[in-house]
Amino acid sequence: MNPIRGVLRRVLGIRAIGLPVSRCLHAIGCVAASRWASQYSGYTPNTVSFEVPFSPRGTRPAVMDSAGGTDFIVRQLWLGGLAAVEYPLPLLFARLAHGARHVFDVGANSGIYSIIAALAPASSVDAFEPFPPALVCLRRNLALNGLTDRVFVCEAAAGRECGQAELYVPTKDFGDVLETAASLNPKFRKSHSEVIRVPLLTLDEHARRRGVRDVTLMKIDVESQEHVVLEGAAGILDSSRPIVFLEVLERGDSGALEALRRRYRMLVFCLAGSAVLPCAEVRPRAEGTNQVLCPEERRDDFLGAVRDCGLEAK
Repeated sequence: MNPIRGVLRRVLGIRAIGLPVSRCLHAIGCVAASRWASQYSGYTPNTVSFEVPFSPRGTRPAVMDSAGGTDFIVRQLWLGGLAAVEYPLPLLFARLAHGARHVFDVGANSGIYSIIAALAPASSVDAFEPFPPALVCLRRNLALNGLTDRVFVCEAAAGRECGQAELYVPTKDFGDVLETAASLNPKFRKSHSEVIRVPLLTLDEHARRRGVRDVTLMKIDVESQEHVVLEGAAGILDSSRPIVFLEVLERGDSGALEALRRRYRMLVFCLAGSAVLPCAEVRPRAEGTNQVLCPEERRDDFLGAVRDCGLEAK
């Protein structure tokens, strides 16, 4: 290790020194140097911008509020750009959102995928988020991008029935960060800081109330309850035949997801860095937690999008 760099890292790790240095470098336009220093100082600007892939020419960059540096997704954007956020999911999601009739973002959190879809652009986007602190950030980010009229925010959790549910908020393990792991599953995390009663709605019922008939793309990130969301979307899966991005975790029910995949005649792909891997079944994989369910009849469309993104389809 370069001894000078080692000293700089230790000095920048002292927040009383590193934060003002990182902030000053950013203010005078030395963005690359500020990003490097920020790795050690913990600095994140108040807002971070990024280009949305496949957006129409002339579309302004997207921007997200860092929530005082507590939004981990925005911090990833600051340090490494969009490629640092669950790559290649945002890239492929943006390509498939381009021209999509309707997009459902289930577990929207602070809104990065809703923003990507709306600026790609999709015709319309519905964002589902029941966790109050995340809702505040989501609405703020939509306003920053002028998307409050383009993205409908549903302040409810999605499930297999309508009513009320308990949302389990994990005990914080990493300081003051915006929680991304709140779940309807009480066993998802070992301990909880609080339990919140939230509205519960099936995606089918939401679509009926909103008059939505053609959901062509979905992203589901609900901390082990993805199968429950899909069980409440039988009508959408039957009639609209959306491509579905979802997280497949060890603590989830991959057996239920596999049964749903078979029932609705869908193929499964694993997102593994720059490669998109066809799989025989839905199950947790070391190559990547983000997977895609694609209706059999939309296979060519999906693989075309993979190629357009410069990804390897094995």
